[in-house]
Amino acid sequence: MASNTRRHEIDYEYRVENPSMKPLSEIRLQCDKPAEVMDAVKAITPVLENQYCLKLADVVLGYLQTYGFKETYDRVNGKTVATIFEEAAAGSQQAMVDEGCVEGVKYTLYETNDAAECREDQ
Repeated sequence: MASNTRRHEIDYEYRVENPSMKPLSEIRLQCDKPAEVMDAVKAITPVLENQYCLKLADVVLGYLQTYGFKETYDRVNGKTVATIFEEAAAGSQQAMVDEGCVEGVKYTLYETNDAAECREDQ
C-alpha cells in the first residue's frame, strides 16, 4: 500500500510542474450518462494542475450533493473546465437571506434563482 501512495505523490508533483498543461478552455468533460460523471472527472485530472483538480472535484461534488446525478450531468457534460468554473462562480453569488445556529447546527440560507416564483406561489 505504501508504494501505491508514493506513486500518487509522484504523479501529484508531476502535474504541478508539467509545463505542457493545456489551458482550461481546451479541456472538456465528456461522458455518456449521468452515472459516469465522476469517472469523467477522474479521467481528465491527469491533464489538470493540482489546484484545478481540487476545484473541479469541489464543484462537481457540490453539484452532486445539491442536484443529484442527472442535473449534475446536464450542468457539466460536454463543457470545458473553464466554462464549468465560470458557471459555478456565477451560481454561487446568490444573496444571503439568513444565517444562524439551531441546536448546535450552523446554517446559511441563500436566495434561489426561482425566488420570484416561490414568493408568487405563497
